[in-house]
Amino acid sequence: MIDFSLQIPTKIDFGRDSLSHLEEEVRRYGTRVLLVYGGGSIKRIGLYDKVMTILNGLNCRVWEISGVKPNPRLGLVRDGVTLCKEQQIQLVLAVGGGSAIDTAKAIANGACYDGDPWDLFEGKGKNDHVLPLGVIVTIPAAGSEMSDSSVITREDDLCKRGRNTPLNYPKFSILNPEYTFSLPAFQTACGAVDIMAHMMERYFTNTESVELIDRMTEGALKTVIHNATIVLKQPEDYDARAEIMWAAALAHNGLLGTGRVTDWASHKLEHELSALYDIAHGAGLAIIFPAWMKYVLSKGCVGKLRQFAVRVFDVPEDFGTDHPLAGVAWQRQLEAAAFRLGGGGFLAPCQRVEDFLAHRPSTGPGAVLPSYRPGVTWCDLHDCLPPFLTGAMEEALPLLERKLRGYAQPDALLTAVETRSSSPVRILRDESGQSALRGLYPCGEGAGYAGGILSAAADGMRCAEKIWEVYS
Repeated sequence: MIDFSLQIPTKIDFGRDSLSHLEEEVRRYGTRVLLVYGGGSIKRIGLYDKVMTILNGLNCRVWEISGVKPNPRLGLVRDGVTLCKEQQIQLVLAVGGGSAIDTAKAIANGACYDGDPWDLFEGKGKNDHVLPLGVIVTIPAAGSEMSDSSVITREDDLCKRGRNTPLNYPKFSILNPEYTFSLPAFQTACGAVDIMAHMMERYFTNTESVELIDRMTEGALKTVIHNATIVLKQPEDYDARAEIMWAAALAHNGLLGTGRVTDWASHKLEHELSALYDIAHGAGLAIIFPAWMKYVLSKGCVGKLRQFAVRVFDVPEDFGTDHPLAGVAWQRQLEAAAFRLGGGGFLAPCQRVEDFLAHRPSTGPGAVLPSYRPGVTWCDLHDCLPPFLTGAMEEALPLLERKLRGYAQPDALLTAVETRSSSPVRILRDESGQSALRGLYPCGEGAGYAGGILSAAADGMRCAEKIWEVYS
């Protein structure tokens, strides 16, 4: 673990009654308020009227910057900065998600800077104070309600820049999970990905001895995964929405990045993607992060990814060792178990699907006869396959039956185990389809050119065509 300093100055008011704190929060800063929000959603759910009732009750003068879009634009920031300077704004109040909050942050900073607010994002200028900023969250995703970051896009050239400064921390943030009930499923899913990405940018590190934060992050990730599946089916489940909303704030307030070197490559790549194509940030991260994982895996970064898979997604540690040939040893264990269950003589263990799903041994075939030679032994495949495999099969077979009628019919047969269908190496062939040994045409799964029946058949056709060209 490396040295760190952490200070999070934002006050959080959380829960069903959290908006009742707005009056006391506004009193601290003044009555000249700039309200920053996006489209009509805060009006549709009645939040706009509630906020205005409170502000009017305090005799506040309120100016508005509305129409904030995802991937917030510099033009609206400049408009807000001008308003703040002309009207001597005392409090900037953002109502919405990350885009509204990031816009408000940029306005609050730009209002205390003499030049163009874009200078602050390019590092050409600096402000030493900021207008007070308050936040009412309606979209849990960006975590901007409790972070030091802000991201803005310059429309002229689609340049997207982020800025991190302690001045970006809101003075207070109001989080009521009920305000997220009306979020569409796609926006909810994008938000969950964004939250997870903020955690993963910090989690995947080469810094050693960071078990405490690793475990906290893993728990938070599992919480988001679990509750996201709930709210996609039950959008008004308060408890699940609350878990996600609080996770969003904690994911990006700096706590989960303490004591380690963090990454942020995926976020920087996604900023370019969403700037060019104006896609939702979470959707862009869903594209970038798996690709990033594949890239770092190819560079040998196995340990942390394996830990992530086991602890977060409950993927079992199949092999029990890091040895490079552990998979081969495990393959042999499965084959030996199947050989024993088959009774020797290379008879294959076999079971009807109905019996497999009921956890009872099969005693013979039904309407479907086994085709394996030299023959089969009727049994219960649970006796030779590990629970994580049989559990996955028990879950998958009914799902496949709904998509391919007859796939999991009661008399369908399961025969174990097929572990050597596709070669892990390839016999090289040239443009004529032949290997270095002329006249030999490597083909299909055993030669390393296919991964299943259809791809093997297609490769066979290619080889047949090559042979035809030579001998026709």
